[in-house]
Amino acid sequence: MAGQVIRSLHLAARPIVIAHRGASRIAPENSLPAFEAAIEIGCDAVELDVRRTADGVLVLHHAAARRGTPVARLTYRELARRSRHPPARLTDALDLCSGRIGMDIEIKEPGIEAEVLRVVAQRFARGALLITSFHESVITSVKRADPSIPCGLLVAPGRGRRAPAAAPIEWAASCGADVVLPHRLLAPTWQLRPRRSRHGLLGVADRAGVPVILWTVNGARQAARLLGDERVAGIITDLPDQACDLRRRLGPAGGPPPR
Repeated sequence: MAGQVIRSLHLAARPIVIAHRGASRIAPENSLPAFEAAIEIGCDAVELDVRRTADGVLVLHHAAARRGTPVARLTYRELARRSRHPPARLTDALDLCSGRIGMDIEIKEPGIEAEVLRVVAQRFARGALLITSFHESVITSVKRADPSIPCGLLVAPGRGRRAPAAAPIEWAASCGADVVLPHRLLAPTWQLRPRRSRHGLLGVADRAGVPVILWTVNGARQAARLLGDERVAGIITDLPDQACDLRRRLGPAGGPPPR
């Protein structure tokens, strides 16, 4: 399964490097310039957040509200007036990235899955796509609509601190997710240390054939360790230029992290 998901993004390198909300230290997050910068850096995919405005526009916006008002209650024009930069539409991002880079589309709220899939199908190759969400119901809905679309379950730091290492794999299986995406702060909880072949989440996931992509990995030492671990399918990072450079230094088969 890990290999299938990686190949589905048309990627030659492994682990993959995903730019968190684009190259968000270079340009505003979730913006077209941030995605363009990620393409120029050589990332494998960009991660972006999708919500729907009151007038039905699928917009890239991380927070649930803008200046105290939920995005779902604002029209696109109202949201744009409240924002420093006009928020990008999903259609614009798809057009920019199509044929140039993979996309990790995080669906931030249940109920918009069908519309997201419809818009994506019109503009973007399914083979370069990964749909992710914190909501298990979103993953289940996407898989019911199209079982062939790769989906990933996001796991936040507040969830499962005392759960066994196998728990995220079970959660993913229960909703049909192909990939598990835990936050880097959960590393001590599930022993996400490289080269422990049979212990912790990485070992359990490797034996189960479930890819693990960690977010948001910004520290150079941790990034190097994870990129050098063959059990890690990829990392999501705010520093994609650093991560791509580290991966080049490690080589295609990985290697020891820099001291």
